[in-house]
Amino acid sequence: MSKDFEDLQKMWDAEKSQIALRDCKQEIMQINSNKDKSVFFHYKNIVILSVILVFVILFLKCLGLDFYSSKIGAMCMFGGLVLRIAIEILSVMKARRIDFTRKVLDTIQKTREFYSFRRKVHIPITIAIITIYSIGFFLLTPEFLQWFSKPMVLFIDISFLVIAFILIKNIRKPVRQELLDLEKIIQLQNEILN
Repeated sequence: MSKDFEDLQKMWDAEKSQIALRDCKQEIMQINSNKDKSVFFHYKNIVILSVILVFVILFLKCLGLDFYSSKIGAMCMFGGLVLRIAIEILSVMKARRIDFTRKVLDTIQKTREFYSFRRKVHIPITIAIITIYSIGFFLLTPEFLQWFSKPMVLFIDISFLVIAFILIKNIRKPVRQELLDLEKIIQLQNEILN
């Protein structure tokens, strides 16, 4: 009887560890899926920002900048875009370094560092970049006045504000989703530990 009970206990323990292993694999697959979504978001940002950068360069090259303020404005716009592209490339590199098949504690630490980095990028750095880019755009106003009538320049400036508002509102949703995905990754990792 005791032998049967021990055999039954061994079978139960073996089945329990298989269930835990299956659950762990499923959670790791979920974590990798969230990571892939996050990395795709970074690549998408790199492409969009690069296209905008090319259009800004072409536009400013065609415009030919005569005023010193316009040159400073162009440098602000260019610098803001290049900085943001560099941050997104750095984010991809940091995200790729996180290996969810390694030691859980090491992975959790790297994920938390990445999450902290992205929060810093999204809150103060992005706001600063958007502000610098906007100042740069408005420093181009004297240049625009050479080429367009005052009502047209006023329309361009107001359109910029409207478009910036719409873009900021639309960008907030994927940013929040990215931060939520990173939080989910950390939660799943904590579940694996417990």
